[in-house]
Amino acid sequence: MNNLWIVTFQSVTYAQKAQRALREQYIDSGLRRTPMGLSSRGCSYCLQLREKHIVDAVMLLQEKGMLSGKVFAQRKDGRWEERTL
Repeated sequence: MNNLWIVTFQSVTYAQKAQRALREQYIDSGLRRTPMGLSSRGCSYCLQLREKHIVDAVMLLQEKGMLSGKVFAQRKDGRWEERTL
């Protein structure tokens, strides 16, 4: 299984709101720019999460209507692969 996952957002504001919602439920995440090639928009942001938190994080963001982007897992070769949970 993969260790790092990201959830993409259309702006830094949406990513920050999502990060606060996750933090309230004690789910740690890191805010960063979305890696090149993963977004059709030039300036998107993502939250980076550990694998052990991804299912809970996605469920929480879906419940709050905050999941509008895509979910990616990092492969062993370092490339990102879109995933559906």
